[in-house]
Amino acid sequence: MNIKELKEKLQNDGFIDFGELHIKTYLPLIHKKILVDNICTDLIEYDENGLAFVNEIQKKISISVAVLINFCDIEILEEDNMDDVIETLDLLFETGKYSEIEEYIGNDLDELKLAIETEIENIKLRNNSLESIVAKGLNKIINTLPNDKQIKKLIAEIPKQINKIKPEQLGLIKDMVKQQNIK
Repeated sequence: MNIKELKEKLQNDGFIDFGELHIKTYLPLIHKKILVDNICTDLIEYDENGLAFVNEIQKKISISVAVLINFCDIEILEEDNMDDVIETLDLLFETGKYSEIEEYIGNDLDELKLAIETEIENIKLRNNSLESIVAKGLNKIINTLPNDKQIKKLIAEIPKQINKIKPEQLGLIKDMVKQQNIK
């Protein structure tokens, strides 16, 4: 069944035969790992300082869609737009059918949700810890420093610039250095 067909059933009579959904009560571990990675990619966002945070609405949408696609026999076709998907989710939530689907799936869904929460916390810890923030700052500083080639060029240029200084300019240079030391 595709998402539009599910939406039509919910709009017309609100009845869903769980047999039509072919609900699975277990997904293989590698399947769950891929789901956790994809879901976390969808719902974790980063602010202007690179700190990770969770978009809670996107979290609900991503997990719900993952449940429908992976535990149920629901397809989202290329021509389906996100409005149809979200409207279908809203109908499932409003009628209580989504909760029934979750209850039918049982413990495996709880394990998936726990794995998602754990991975979210791990990602936030890796990105928002003091160590991570300091490392990001140091990397930015390091990236602005000259590289080996630029330093060699600068070292080669110094004698040329010193040779260009005329004796009458030495007094002016001394005065500039003294003023800098006063400040």
